[in-house]
Order: sequence, then C-alpha cells, then structure tokens
Amino acid sequence: MKFPRIVSVEPLPNFRLRVVFEDTATTIVDFTHELESPIMHSIAEAQSFARVRLTDDGYSVYWDVNVPALERPDAASDWLYLQGFSAEARLYYENLLENTAEWEQATRTFRQHFPHFDRNS
Repeated sequence: MKFPRIVSVEPLPNFRLRVVFEDTATTIVDFTHELESPIMHSIAEAQSFARVRLTDDGYSVYWDVNVPALERPDAASDWLYLQGFSAEARLYYENLLENTAEWEQATRTFRQHFPHFDRNS
C-alpha cells in the first residue's frame, strides 16, 4: 500500500511545512514538537528548517543540512499525509488502511464517512 506522492513542499514560518500531494490534498504540518527529537535538532533554527527538499521519488522530504547522511532529518509522505487529518479522522483512516489493501479504496471509503473533514484541525 502506497500513499500519494508529494508534489511540492514549502517551508512556512514557525517550523511548519505546506505539503501538496498528487491527489491534490494540501496540508500544513507543524514540526514544533518533532524538533525536540535528537535527529531533528539540526533543523531547529529557521534557516536550517527552510532547507527542506523533496526526494526524487516523491515519497519523502529531507533537510539539506550539514550532517552525515544517516543523521539527515527526513519525513515520509505517509506520516505527512496523516498529519493533515483531525485526530478522529486520523484514527479512523489508520484503522481503515490496516484493513484495506488498496489506497484508492481506503480513500473512497474514508471520504464517504468524513465528507467534510478538516485536514488542518
């Protein structure tokens, strides 16, 4: 099962990213709490955080900072995609994905149950 590819990523003020996916979903992800993690420490300054890049395959983003490759901060498209859902919708969707082999079917079922969900609440 694959999540949609990321088509663009844009750093925003206050350690947030605007992420646009191939299915046209757009979400704002707040990294404030993730910056407390040791691997994310290298992007805890605004200048470093702004160096976010999209991988060639579109399934993750990374930060182009001066650290060894194995220590380079990154975030996968599935995690970024799920961050856009409200807490209730995210739990429902994660459970649905565990029981659905195809992402497209999971998305259709999800949208039937949450037709007016707010991806940024």
